[in-house]
Parts: sequence; structure tokens; C-alpha cells
Amino acid sequence: MLKHISIFVLLLLIAAGCSSSSLKLGWRETSTLSHKIAQYESFSGTERYTTCTKEGDNLHLNYRLTATQGNLQLILKDPTDQVLWEMRFQQDAEGSYQQLDTERGCYRLLVVGNQTGGSYDIDWFLDR
Repeated sequence: MLKHISIFVLLLLIAAGCSSSSLKLGWRETSTLSHKIAQYESFSGTERYTTCTKEGDNLHLNYRLTATQGNLQLILKDPTDQVLWEMRFQQDAEGSYQQLDTERGCYRLLVVGNQTGGSYDIDWFLDR
């Protein structure tokens, strides 16, 4: 019996080491392919959103954030995983970012919460 418990605990530890973790309390999300809205009492972790472009597209990103505690970080990465833009917020903010004349591929937006409370409303679109 002790052997079975030890194996079970070992498997749990291995599984926990191989996965990313996040904590979401009071999480409510509405999303479409190009618009994400989330409200939360507490959020620690990373949400990932992807959009794919053709060479020469212009990527436009708009954000509206509220922060009642902690901080929230927005990170935009190009298809080679290089950081193009990064901002950290500890208070309410609204703004935009443009990446003009993109290369072909998929761009990732990371929303990273660090014991933050509040909400975010992010949308993006492509044009030529």
C-alpha cells in the first residue's frame, strides 16, 4: 500500500513540474478571435493570445486595464519569439501599440498577472 502511495505522489510531483500554473479567483472572460475581456478578483499567471499575419500587414493593439492590486504585464512577441513590446501596469491604463509592416507568421500577446485584481479589455486588428 505504501509503495502505491509513493508512486502516486511521485507522479503528481512530475506532473506539477511539467505544467505551468496560474491562479484565477472570480475569473470572468468574454472572447472572440480578436477581442478579449477578463475581470477577476485575483490573477497570477499567464494568458496567451495569438494572431497570424501576412508579410506587410500592420498590427494594431488597443488595451484598457484596471488594476486594484498587484501588477499586470503585456508582452507582444514576434514569430521568432523576440519581444517587440512590453509594458507593466500597477494602475489603470489605456493605450495602443502598432507594429507596422510585420513579417509573415504568428504573433503572441502574453498577459501576465502578478497577484493582480481588476480587468483587461484588449482588441487587435490587421490592415495593409
